[in-house]
Amino acid sequence: MDQLLTAIGLTGVFAGVWMTYWSYLSAKRLEFFQIYIDKFNNIITPEDMQWWSQAMNNDPLLSEQISQCEIKMLRYLNLVWEEHFLYSERMISKKLWSLWEPNIFFVIKTDFCRQVFDKYETSFGPNFREWIKESRDK
Repeated sequence: MDQLLTAIGLTGVFAGVWMTYWSYLSAKRLEFFQIYIDKFNNIITPEDMQWWSQAMNNDPLLSEQISQCEIKMLRYLNLVWEEHFLYSERMISKKLWSLWEPNIFFVIKTDFCRQVFDKYETSFGPNFREWIKESRDK
């Protein structure tokens, strides 16, 4: 009887620890997701939506916009570099990465993003440069 109570007690303790860990992990994942959504929203603001949409459709940008848009795209690429590094270090879950990756691929295949990346390619690490080039060809 004592062994049964001990087993039930240990099971309860294990379940409690597991639930606490799972709750903590879920909260951290949500926090992480929100941080990166905020980072994106700080780069591409509502005021940028017109040129961003044009760039995503491979439509030409106004010449007076290009310099500012290039800076924004470079900031976006730096964000993707950071996300890619965190994913490669298993600090971003596969589930989250699979949510972000199609949109990242879409952006890096646009003409404007290609131009910006090619211009500043040496600013990025070799693993990221290789991943970008492979991803653009998919």
